[in-house]
Amino acid sequence: MGYTISLTAAARIISVAICGAGTGYLPGSGDLWVAASAMLALNSPLSLLTGWCIMLAAMMPTLLAAPIVHVRHSSLVRRRTRAVLGFCTGYALVWLAMAAPLGLLALLLDMVWGWAALPLAIAVAFVWTASPVHQRLLNRAHRLPPLRLSGLRADADCLAFGVQHGLLCAAACWAWMLVPLLASEGHFAMMLLIGIALLAERLSLPRRPRWHAPAIVALLRDLKLRELASVAVRNA
Repeated sequence: MGYTISLTAAARIISVAICGAGTGYLPGSGDLWVAASAMLALNSPLSLLTGWCIMLAAMMPTLLAAPIVHVRHSSLVRRRTRAVLGFCTGYALVWLAMAAPLGLLALLLDMVWGWAALPLAIAVAFVWTASPVHQRLLNRAHRLPPLRLSGLRADADCLAFGVQHGLLCAAACWAWMLVPLLASEGHFAMMLLIGIALLAERLSLPRRPRWHAPAIVALLRDLKLRELASVAVRNA
């Protein structure tokens, strides 16, 4: 659903990359402020926030299946909707707060590196997701805390769990979420590919923090090996 809305709205929301200077020099604070002012002149704050929310709505729901199931199973039947709303509110507040710093970082990268900002961001995302720190964050995101069943304490638990999970998700996913902000062309396709990469990370099992191939690379490798095995069986 989120991807459908994103595709429909793409023509009306100007991406950060279009607004960047793309001149390939390191700007001073004044230059960054001018570029940010130009972006706000071309896009109202409401339209930028709407675009960010649409991107979140497209990319995040599949990542929240496990914690939402945990929230539902940890709540009384009559409180399940309320509990899920509390969790989602806490999670959304974190990502709404991430809109400004990630947007400014994308704008700065576009001003400094120009056309090279997008491949640079992709390279950084691959290195980050291969790092031990990233794996440590993913391991923590797999932990599901106990939640109280009723009362205001239960509401507070769900909200706090949403904030905690949002912070872990933002810390783990920031590099990938930066990439679509730099994609002036193929924005929708980039969102779809990164959504798959994030889902592959979230579905991977916890493991010892160390340098390793990113989850999306491991997934593609496994799919290729299965394809080769299938071809070998058919040709046997």
